[in-house]
This record gives sequence, C-alpha cells and structure tokens, in this order.
Amino acid sequence: MPLERNRNALLAFSQMKDTTVFLLLSLITLFIRFPFFFRDYVDRDESTFILLGQSWVDGFLPYTQLWDLKPPLTFAFFAAIISIFGKSFVAIRFAGVVLVAITAFFTYKIALTLVSKKASVFIGIICVVLLSLFGSLQGVMSEHICMAFFVPSIYLLLSKNSSFSTFLSGILVGATVMVKLNMAFPILFLGLFLCYESIFTNRKTSFVQVVLF
Repeated sequence: MPLERNRNALLAFSQMKDTTVFLLLSLITLFIRFPFFFRDYVDRDESTFILLGQSWVDGFLPYTQLWDLKPPLTFAFFAAIISIFGKSFVAIRFAGVVLVAITAFFTYKIALTLVSKKASVFIGIICVVLLSLFGSLQGVMSEHICMAFFVPSIYLLLSKNSSFSTFLSGILVGATVMVKLNMAFPILFLGLFLCYESIFTNRKTSFVQVVLF
C-alpha cells in the first residue's frame, strides 16, 4: 500500500500542468507574504521606491524632486502601481506576490530541464520561501523586480533556440539592468558564454543570435 501511494503521488506530480504549478506557487506566495500586506514600513529601500514612484505620478521627472541611485525602471514599477491603484500598500505588496510567483515559476521551468517534475515543483517552492521570509524580503525590493525579468530570460536561453527567443531574452536582461545596475556583470558573462558557444562549439547558437541578445 505505501508503494502504491508513492506511485500515485508521483503520477499526480507528473500530470500537473504548468498553469496548475503557477497557481500553486502563487497561492503559496500569497499565503507567506499576506501577513505583511498591511504593514506601513518593512524596509527603507521599499519606502524610498514608493516615494520616488509617487513623485513620478505627481508629474515630476525622475531624479529631479527626489533622488536615488537605482535605475529608473525600479521607480517606474512603483509609479505604475500607484497610478493605477492609488496609494495602496496592499496593491504594492500584491504586485510583489506576482513578481515572486513569476520568478519561482521560471525557476521551476529551468529545474524541469534537469530533474523530475516533483523535484522541480519543490525547487519552485523553495524559491518562494527564500524570496519571502528573510530580512527585508517581505516588502517589494528591487531584487524582486529584477529577478522577475532575469530568470525568465535565462529560461528562454536554455530552452529555446530561435532568434526571436534570444532577442526576447536580450530584452528581458536589458530590463534587468534598468532595475539594478550590478546585474550588468552576470549579463556580460552570459554574452561572453554565447560568443563562446557560437565560435568554439557545435551548438546551434549563431552569431546573429549573439548580436540579437
């Protein structure tokens, strides 16, 4: 009987669709992060981003009325939420749930290329925990925004081999560096790796794809 139950559990995992996995990861993320939806202060960086986003919504250009050293896409993210939903901490923290769920889902998709679906789902859940339960990560940080761009770009590079997917991956890493400038370093090494693949290996990566990236 225990063997039969284990077999059924494995079968249930193997039959899970991607939409089901995304919904599961989203619900877990919401469950973990919901207690922090109503806190007015989690981290000073998040508070700074909110103020800069509000300044943008009020009609001031970035870096004029208020200043922070982050690139503008960080503030644009908060400005978009404030302009749509108003001054709502709940809306901002819910947007954080969406960001973490996207990152965890594409982490699951990357893991799926290497290990079983059951292990990949647990890796996605671990990603949610690591992005939500430590330090100031209960708020919405620039790290959450940039990873929601960066991890899907890695998945596109790993799983697809078309010029369009490579170009889309480049767009996503471009957005990543417009959120956090220090992400330029891993992006540089990604570009160098693609150059290496194009020149020295038999992989299908072409020079045109390198340029598109």
